[in-house]
Amino acid sequence: SSFGLGGGGGAGGGDLFGAANFEAIVTSGNVFQKAFMKEIMVGDKKELFINYFIDSSDIKTNEWGKTLFHGPSDYCKYRFTKKTAAEFTPYENMIFADVYTKLYETTKINPQDNSSLFELSAQTSNEILTKRWVEVLLESTEEFYKEMKTKKTRQLLTIQEKRLDSLSYLIKTMDRKIARITFDNPNVVDPGGILKQQQTNRDNTYITNQYLTQMANVEALNRMIIEQ
Repeated sequence: SSFGLGGGGGAGGGDLFGAANFEAIVTSGNVFQKAFMKEIMVGDKKELFINYFIDSSDIKTNEWGKTLFHGPSDYCKYRFTKKTAAEFTPYENMIFADVYTKLYETTKINPQDNSSLFELSAQTSNEILTKRWVEVLLESTEEFYKEMKTKKTRQLLTIQEKRLDSLSYLIKTMDRKIARITFDNPNVVDPGGILKQQQTNRDNTYITNQYLTQMANVEALNRMIIEQ
């Protein structure tokens, strides 16, 4: 059976989040792994989707089933625990690869005519499993998008914070310079001394304004991360 839902594709093929990359992102190993490790309710208890899929699909009787040459695969008995892909054992990676391949081959993404929307559909051994897979995959894709956007914002924030620290250092240096000039020339009458003090004050005002602008940029990026 199959079940389809619309997903926003966006525009701009050069953008990671553009329509041209939508299918590759949804069916990527990163998004599938996030979906497989997502907890869903099965009856009155929580279960990882990958365990639910193994129990509910026909993978135990088809890909891992008994043949004339060997008995059922031991994969059938394995239960995953929640972890990241980096923490998978080689054995878990082999099971993951089989489940990924089975769902990848039956998960389709098709653009809708005259629209920026896509239809996400899948086909499994039963309708309820199909519906839950599509819902979990869409939810995981949305989480991936948010994480990637937040990551880019955090990288920009780090750059802006370093710029803010540099300006803060310049302000402190300039304050010391002004204090030194004022101490050395309490009653300045030399035109050169007056000119030097005026130039230093102008530099200090410029750097201070730059610092305040940079501080506003950092605060805006922090708000953006919270909103994302």
